[in-house]
Amino acid sequence: MVFVSIAILSICFILLLLLSNYLIDGLVRFSRSLKLSLFFISSLILAIGTSMPEFVSAFVSSLINAGELGIGVIIGSSITNICLILSVTALLSPIKRIKKSELTYNIAVLASSVLFMVLMLDFTLSRIDGLILLVSYAVYLYVLYRKEFDFKDNFNPGPYENIYIIIPGAVFGILIVGWLMVNVSVYIAEIAGLSLGFFGLTIMAISTSLPELTTSITASVIGKSKIAVANIVGSNIVNLLLIGGLVALINPIQLTYNPAFIFSLIYMVFVSALMMLLTRDKDVTRNEGVVFLILYIIYLLVLSGMN
Repeated sequence: MVFVSIAILSICFILLLLLSNYLIDGLVRFSRSLKLSLFFISSLILAIGTSMPEFVSAFVSSLINAGELGIGVIIGSSITNICLILSVTALLSPIKRIKKSELTYNIAVLASSVLFMVLMLDFTLSRIDGLILLVSYAVYLYVLYRKEFDFKDNFNPGPYENIYIIIPGAVFGILIVGWLMVNVSVYIAEIAGLSLGFFGLTIMAISTSLPELTTSITASVIGKSKIAVANIVGSNIVNLLLIGGLVALINPIQLTYNPAFIFSLIYMVFVSALMMLLTRDKDVTRNEGVVFLILYIIYLLVLSGMN
């Protein structure tokens, strides 16, 4: 039965990846019709699309009283985005000439991380906490809209016949697959003797970050590495503020004391601050990519020891 569950989980991961890619291309195509800039597309439209697996995982987890898994996915994905995805992107194609206006959004990532950590210090994500997170996200959207609503980039996603069918269909498929994936994950974690928090912070976090990873790799290959930075920035803000806020507002989450969560929250703030500092020269070199990759390996090793 365990092997069957692992096989189902693997199939779910593949389906999530495929459905997320359909959703991403549909959203990008739709956003182009509204004449949005590439940075706006990447940090908002793509970020929301690639964060759908995290949202479904966190949402379903809270509904079945497995909030520890959902919060683990949110925190773990944020760390994975910075340490793993940014490092892979930089190693494939160093990111150069990031605009100063684009770098300012790294401050928003750090601020979101600090806010989420502060709200989680009592191991509770209440409806009031959720409202605070959503209001913060609304402020971020307003600033982003005022600065970036100006189409000036030439970006051509793959065409689809009808995005008004593709987008809702992809969202519905992601919801169904996500529901199945979360339930199977809970079963596997229980059988393997792993805590839901550890499972969410590591395996689920990596799995739900696959859309961000594929988007970043594709962007590097076509010479648009800055898309990766914008997507990482946007995805982390979406994970922490929008997804965390919606989940808390719908079904407040109460967690038990877990040192792994405390360590992960602090580590998330640390790598967010490091990303802001290392990108001040407007470049992300291969050496910096190696640093982030080493930090991710250290994070996984420490978590394994804690579990």
